[in-house]
Amino acid sequence: MLAGLAPPVQAPGMRLTQLAALAGTPLALGADKALPTRLLVVPWGTSQTRLGPVTVNATTLAQFAANQQAAKYDRVAFDFQHATVKAKPGDEPIRVAGYGTPEIVEGEGIYLSAIEYTDEGRSVLPQGHYPDISPTVVRNPAGEVIFLHSVGAVRQGEIDGLTLFGAPA
Repeated sequence: MLAGLAPPVQAPGMRLTQLAALAGTPLALGADKALPTRLLVVPWGTSQTRLGPVTVNATTLAQFAANQQAAKYDRVAFDFQHATVKAKPGDEPIRVAGYGTPEIVEGEGIYLSAIEYTDEGRSVLPQGHYPDISPTVVRNPAGEVIFLHSVGAVRQGEIDGLTLFGAPA
């Protein structure tokens, strides 16, 4: 379904959506705060957002891995404020906090796993400037997530409870 797709351009009938999280827990930062290596980036079920419902379900489970593989997105960027989505030709190098592997777990949602941070990510993220998590996803016409382009560390957002230093994944 996404064969030949060069994300973040979406295929006909698909919607590319940048989603950000509303902080659901107090920001807990400090020199002793380790950056997580696994983050829940889209919870299982339907999340209501200003951009419409976003659903992770059996359709996601059935299509997600194949779509990630077809687009060669076995590792995705963990960027700042959706920099990899907003980039234009000539913007390189695009600063990112790190890279991780998309992982879907039935009944739980989509995770960014095995996160490896850049020097900039290790320096900036613990400072608390970007406390929330924001996935950029492709949804089918029913609003079901079928692809993850990237994850942003952001200031504000849409999906309740997704924070950088929230509950352990």
